[in-house]
Amino acid sequence: MEIIQIHPQDKIDKEIVVALGNFDGIHLAHQELIRQAIKIAKKKKLTASVLMFTEHTKKALLHTEQNLLMSRRQKLDLLEKLGIELVVEIEFSEIMKMSPEYFVNEFLAKHLKARAIVVGYDYRFGYKAKGNIDLLLAYAEDLGLDVKVVEAIKKKKNIISSTRIRDEIQKGKIGLANDLLGRPFTIQGRVVHGKSLGKKMGYPTANLQPLAHYVVPKYGVYDTNVLVNGHLYKAATSVGTNPTLKESGLKIEAHILDFDQDIYNQEVDLQFLTFLRKEKSFKNVDELFKQIEKDTNRVRARK
Repeated sequence: MEIIQIHPQDKIDKEIVVALGNFDGIHLAHQELIRQAIKIAKKKKLTASVLMFTEHTKKALLHTEQNLLMSRRQKLDLLEKLGIELVVEIEFSEIMKMSPEYFVNEFLAKHLKARAIVVGYDYRFGYKAKGNIDLLLAYAEDLGLDVKVVEAIKKKKNIISSTRIRDEIQKGKIGLANDLLGRPFTIQGRVVHGKSLGKKMGYPTANLQPLAHYVVPKYGVYDTNVLVNGHLYKAATSVGTNPTLKESGLKIEAHILDFDQDIYNQEVDLQFLTFLRKEKSFKNVDELFKQIEKDTNRVRARK
């Protein structure tokens, strides 16, 4: 898969089918757009492409960080697995200045050489999001561009959206969030040193420092998998502030079952599967570790 970063005045040298959207999470609805783009590209012998922003639209518009469902690296890895041949990256701050007409007639048709476009039913574009599907179809007809509009994708009678998935994760409804994503919600993190109390008590943990500004799951304990050096291990993972130990700040600590490797400073993938229980303050450390033993046994029993 080829990845190119462009400015508005740049032109690419191949004709493409381009899927348009924010692609925050590349959930099941996004994946349908991508499938349609690949299908059209094969039929028309064009390059299956995605236009992606180098920063989330919320950051450009509101100057605040968005709670992410996946990092840029995760997006690129998944796009390649799905079969995208070209990712075109551009700063959203450049796109948001374009009029709807310029965005379609000049940027897409001439600069990106788009010969077909795939969008969701609620796609908006151009300055102050003034462009809508009807306007896109009108411009495309004048240019002779094919446009595929993908209708809303639903799961359990609800429209799939990144906003809803973030909300479910924050509520601890990881199973539902994973259903909407089409895969486990995964945080990539670097293993850093902690206080090593778990190790002293027989339950060593990998303390993760997230590599992106991820949405934070509801505080509590989760059944998870940890991908380390290409191998998948079961893990009981705590997300929260360790109230029993009176610590401050977010802690993500994974007790990896049947694992004794030194992985400090390594990057791992933490896959969330099931919410086991809420965060709780115990009377003492002994009670805490009795509960950790129960949590670990529940994870071990998972088939």
